[in-house]
Amino acid sequence: MGGNVCASISTLEQGVMSPWGSRPFLVGSAPAVMQVICIAILVASSALFLSQHTTVRNKNNGMSPSHKENSQQSPTGLSQIETFIARKIKKLNPAINADQLSRLIVNASMTENIDPLILASIIKHESTFKGEVFSNKGAAGLMQIMPSTARYISQKLGPELKSERELLKPDLNIRMGIRYLHYLKERFNGDTTLALIAYNWGPTNLSRSLKERSPVNTSALRYARNILALHAKWDSELKLTLRS
Repeated sequence: MGGNVCASISTLEQGVMSPWGSRPFLVGSAPAVMQVICIAILVASSALFLSQHTTVRNKNNGMSPSHKENSQQSPTGLSQIETFIARKIKKLNPAINADQLSRLIVNASMTENIDPLILASIIKHESTFKGEVFSNKGAAGLMQIMPSTARYISQKLGPELKSERELLKPDLNIRMGIRYLHYLKERFNGDTTLALIAYNWGPTNLSRSLKERSPVNTSALRYARNILALHAKWDSELKLTLRS
């Protein structure tokens, strides 16, 4: 049974498992970006019943062969996405080089196969696009990555991390964040909502909650819900921009 629907957050809040399909990180989940980038997602999502702990793997992580074949995107289309994201960055932080950061976000999203709008939405919630910041818990950079998580990512997925201070480098921080998100998405059977909850709350905490059928952390649920809502809002705005 195929599907491309998001997990029901209200159901998770009640600590009850329900069946849902996967929601890809890739541009297949963003209609407006699809219009620009022209990527066809040909792989149907498999239904997942967490209450039965059924393991379902999307073998190519939501990316079809045609996506690889069409990886050379339209320069005009990418420029429109960069401009759109840059406007959002400037509105929040006028002092930041918004054009440079927007270009970095879009280029990383194309290289690492992730929807640029969902990536920008995560960065907005994590750091409001401020690169040289540490949280009171020690999370660093644009995507607020914990040093221990960064070391794990570096060892398992790359890129190489020579020191914790390198997490303040925008390009490295973004690439590590994306690869961690892909890891979480695979760990939680292709579900974007659960991957976002795990990014915020920690995969061990989420796995325990799902196994015990206990309520998921309210703050983590709100985090995932807010990111998906912002992504939907920006996608709608970008679609209107492209039509004008």
